[in-house]
Amino acid sequence: GPSGIQCNPVGTITVGGSAISGSLGTGDCQFEDGTFFDLYTLTGTAGERVTVSMTSTALDSYLILFDSAGEILLEDDDGLGEGNARIPFEQGVIVLPYTGTYYIGTNSYDVASGAYQVVASRPSECATNTPITPGATVTAALTTSDCRTSLDGTLFYTKFYSFSGTSGQQLSFGLTATSGNLDPYLVLRTPSGT
Repeated sequence: GPSGIQCNPVGTITVGGSAISGSLGTGDCQFEDGTFFDLYTLTGTAGERVTVSMTSTALDSYLILFDSAGEILLEDDDGLGEGNARIPFEQGVIVLPYTGTYYIGTNSYDVASGAYQVVASRPSECATNTPITPGATVTAALTTSDCRTSLDGTLFYTKFYSFSGTSGQQLSFGLTATSGNLDPYLVLRTPSGT
């Protein structure tokens, strides 16, 4: 496993793949508080929009997303309610910061054993990048049916655009609100996620 976690992955979670059934109990890896956890590998792409959910009727689900070094990126206890966990909390997606390996830890809020399901998905409203051409003006609207992205735990409606550029090319970007109560915010990411 990653250097920060003394545990070997028990499987691989694929974004958009089917749910994986697992169980926590004796013989699994354990945190210092005595709770059991399973570790899964997730391969992601910079800028990919992902949600991870863990459900169980047997235990109070607790979900942890680690980076490749084993540092915690996000964790959640009751984001789906009813003792089920979701990253990010309640709704929306996280935008993966780099291309490479991530780890998902399935855990319980207190020491407990039992079966669970875990799944990583890519909501359809978040999957598409709209191609734009430098120099062109795009007119669009943010609505409640748009993708919501989590930024430091706060959810924001988001549209995604992509463009092709060349090294050394000088570009500037502007976002102007034309109606409503929009407070414009732009994020520009490189292909590596920076």
